[in-house]
Amino acid sequence: MKKTGLILATVLSILTLSSYGQSVADQLKQADCNFQILYEGKEVQVQRQMITLRATSESEEVKISNNYFKVYGGAYRAYHLEFAYSGDLIDYNDVRQAEFYNKENKRIHIADIQRDSRRITESEKSSPHKLRYFAISLENTPLLLLDEVSYINIED
Repeated sequence: MKKTGLILATVLSILTLSSYGQSVADQLKQADCNFQILYEGKEVQVQRQMITLRATSESEEVKISNNYFKVYGGAYRAYHLEFAYSGDLIDYNDVRQAEFYNKENKRIHIADIQRDSRRITESEKSSPHKLRYFAISLENTPLLLLDEVSYINIED
């Protein structure tokens, strides 16, 4: 009995110590990917990219009368393409869609990313030299389609 406890404690210690050297992204379930990312046809200097599963929420305000509004809301989980990049800023406020192209330069999918719940705000907007982060919801994007994608063009 003591031997089993000692073995279990040793295994747990090794697993705990091995997780200290991993990044947060490596410890969470995510899929690394290697898409070429373009912004209005120009290559984005991507440092790292991955597909993650994250929770998101949406709400919609509907005007019932002059002084009365009804708010509908909901939460769900969706896959997101996240990437870290350096260089010119992607104009977050004007982004409308992400176009997915295959190796033959044929557009095979368009993702609408106009609504705030479909994208994550960039960070470090004012600094020209820092790493920036961007994420696009892949809601309504077939995941099998991603195997055919060569590059993604983000459009205003």
